[in-house]
Amino acid sequence: MLRLRRSRGRGRGQHGFVEYEPPSRSAPVPRPPVQTFFAPVRTGDEARYAEGLKDPCCICLTDLDLNDSSDRVVSLNKCSHLFHYSCAKQALENRAQCPRCMVWYHAAMGNQPHGSTMAVSYMNSYSVPGHPDARGFIVISYDLPSGVQDETHPRPGRHFSGTRRVAYLPNNPAGQEVLELLRFAFNQRLTFTVGDSVTTGAKDVVTWNGIHHKTSTGAGPFGYPDATYLDRVKDELAAYGITADNMRR
Repeated sequence: MLRLRRSRGRGRGQHGFVEYEPPSRSAPVPRPPVQTFFAPVRTGDEARYAEGLKDPCCICLTDLDLNDSSDRVVSLNKCSHLFHYSCAKQALENRAQCPRCMVWYHAAMGNQPHGSTMAVSYMNSYSVPGHPDARGFIVISYDLPSGVQDETHPRPGRHFSGTRRVAYLPNNPAGQEVLELLRFAFNQRLTFTVGDSVTTGAKDVVTWNGIHHKTSTGAGPFGYPDATYLDRVKDELAAYGITADNMRR
């Protein structure tokens, strides 16, 4: 079970007793060298890797030959898929994901605006529909500044408008686990992006980036109860490589 960070302050607000953490700016987790994602396959390992050696390298489409010293064969650590060293190195430097099965070896990096902050507080006088074990709500407050689009955004050089967003999770073990994954996603600059709003049609604005958040404490599609929400958002996070396993790396 992931451990929730200890709160830094306490107070009594309009929603009852509130615990809070100060805002934090995104701080991406450095990616380890790609060579740590795979191991060499040597002559004599034919029996162990017999099935994988039947197929060519799916990147360059040439045979995998353990006797070819010019480009040795490597096996990825998690999924054991085989590639030429040079192919695997180049592919994983661009995107830390197996080109064959798409398993992530390190979380993706997004283009969320620099200077964004994420603050966490707790409203523990509320009941959370569908989560009888919850001690109120975890409240996530995002502050996204305005700025100028860079080369990773749709219209480099043009101004974009920032925004503020508030989201809610049940304050129970399942919600705490998702909070830590959302914190990881925020640090990797994945939670938001810059583009055009599907909802309002506004151009050059900060928008959500495919990781759904509950923005209401009440009923309806943006609130609770929602029996499958926590599992769905974990699947959305995993699609970016945001998993407990990658968080520990």
